[in-house]
Amino acid sequence: MARLEAVFNKTGGDLKALAIAAMEDDAAWEPKPNKMRSPVEYVTAGYRLLDLPGSDADGQLTRAAMMSARAMGEFPMTRRRPKAGR
Repeated sequence: MARLEAVFNKTGGDLKALAIAAMEDDAAWEPKPNKMRSPVEYVTAGYRLLDLPGSDADGQLTRAAMMSARAMGEFPMTRRRPKAGR
């Protein structure tokens, strides 16, 4: 971050130079992200953001949330398979 700040200050805010410096930085190419939400966490955050109720009488919101998580590859309310090699 300090390196990008130095480039920004040295070039007087030249965005092209800043973009090049960012792309040349090793941190830009690290394979692992710092924080990724699981599909259930992502759907839950969306419900909170939209201020949707946590439960509903006919279960439509619950089914919609579960289907959204399933569409992203996570299957809530199902048993987990044992991991191989354990």
